[in-house]
Amino acid sequence: MEQNLDRGFDKQLNSVKNLTWLPWVGKNYTKSKYKVLIVGESHYADAKDDAQKIIDIEKALNNKDFTRLCIHEAAIEESWRKNPPTLTNIKRLLLGKSFCGDETREKLWSQVGYYNFIQSVMGTKKDRPIEISYYDS
Repeated sequence: MEQNLDRGFDKQLNSVKNLTWLPWVGKNYTKSKYKVLIVGESHYADAKDDAQKIIDIEKALNNKDFTRLCIHEAAIEESWRKNPPTLTNIKRLLLGKSFCGDETREKLWSQVGYYNFIQSVMGTKKDRPIEISYYDS
């Protein structure tokens, strides 16, 4: 993950109130001609078992790099069993279907930022954030 990430903003980001997870900042973001910040909605716990879901939510809430880890694993490496449709659609939108090789994905994510607006974990993909979550974000 580190080879694709710029941690140069971390000191400033860590001072942001209500920021549960640090956003992804690609290693070439500051060098990019156009600054692109992709804003997602939220993270989801997708375990079918309630006990595992609780464990997964706790792990996410206790890891400031959780969003970054998700981008690295799901968007760059595509190593998840099922990649989130949002990340797949972002890739297709920005690269097209024919430009989705490993090097192209890595280059894309090295040049952009990614932030999940809602800073809490949704229990399932059917759950919606509560109003205060939008306000806090």
